[in-house]
Amino acid sequence: MKMHSEDNPDWERQRMRIIGLGESSIRKSYYPELQRQHAELVKRNEEIRAAYENLAAKEGELRENYLELSRKEQALRVSEHRNSVILETIPDVMITMSREGIFLNFRTRDEKLLALPPDQIVGKNIRDSGIGEKFVETMLLSIEKAIITGELQKYEYELRVPQGLRCFEARIVAIDNNEVLCIIRDITSRKMAEDALRKATRKLSFLNAITFNDIQNAVFGLSGYLELEKQLETDDRIKAYKETESQIVQSIIDNLKFSRHYQNLGLKPPQWQDVMTTFLFGISHADMTCLTREPDVEGLEIFADPLLETVFFSLAENVVLHGKNATIIRLYFDETPDGLKLFFEDNGTGIEEDKKELIFERSFEKKKGMGLFLTREILGITGITISETGQYGKGARFEILVPADYYRFSS
Repeated sequence: MKMHSEDNPDWERQRMRIIGLGESSIRKSYYPELQRQHAELVKRNEEIRAAYENLAAKEGELRENYLELSRKEQALRVSEHRNSVILETIPDVMITMSREGIFLNFRTRDEKLLALPPDQIVGKNIRDSGIGEKFVETMLLSIEKAIITGELQKYEYELRVPQGLRCFEARIVAIDNNEVLCIIRDITSRKMAEDALRKATRKLSFLNAITFNDIQNAVFGLSGYLELEKQLETDDRIKAYKETESQIVQSIIDNLKFSRHYQNLGLKPPQWQDVMTTFLFGISHADMTCLTREPDVEGLEIFADPLLETVFFSLAENVVLHGKNATIIRLYFDETPDGLKLFFEDNGTGIEEDKKELIFERSFEKKKGMGLFLTREILGITGITISETGQYGKGARFEILVPADYYRFSS
């Protein structure tokens, strides 16, 4: 009997059955693990694919950002070159300084104006520069004001440099809480020209005054003789001629008075003026006994020619002469996007529509328009305009438009 013989068919079948059972058992025990690993691999594969797509998108975004940065870098280079060219052509001295007065950076096109080279100035304190205590204190005070207020500080000073005594203008603006930019300009030539112009203007004004006085004296004498002649003559025609001559002489006198006012126009630089005070001084020269005054301009200041007082006098005189039945004059203001509107109005007859612009012409009704003509000229020096916007029958209203930078309010 061959129980273990390989030639035994029964043994072979038994062996194969045992092998088959083993494979089935192995397959049953490992199949779930294989499925889990397969699913994990599929999941990781999807994650890798998603990450790759995300990287591709990021790559495109980075490429766009790189191109944008390249364009900005090129524009920055062009801007820096342009600014460099501009800075090189500016003759001003440009300094950055700390709050304590230390020179941080220094640039000038003309080093002849300096006592030391720029590289020997940087890092020094202005107190150690030997410039002068008064100048140093003024500079440090301006630096402090610029940082605290954030506003441009500007002042003029004289300083002795290798070329001699020169006049400079300093402009200081804050960069941050501890640094300022100082721009210093040599204005010696401008000051010399201004001084020469002032001297020429004074001489011209003096000559005009002498000429006016001579003409006035001559006209005064002529008018006296005309009056004497009118008393001696008996012929009515000669009297009529003398009357016409007297009117002509009076016209010359009126024109001389007007010219005397006009010659002072622009003679002195514009300045900030309190409107209330100037208004009261101006109308004090006119006969206001029958007029009530209602000014509402407390604290308002405007930048105008010193002849602003003459403006209010002319407006008040216009009410006295032409504002029939007027009993009140008002002065008030209103702020608008275009600037400040200052209103001077009365409750008289008013001005006809077709004459609202004519009244500002010098030739209007011979001499009646001279005051208003001069008013418009005085205000126009600092860009202030005036127009008549009242309603005829309800009173005149003069509207004075002051640009935004030419009015302020006192504290």
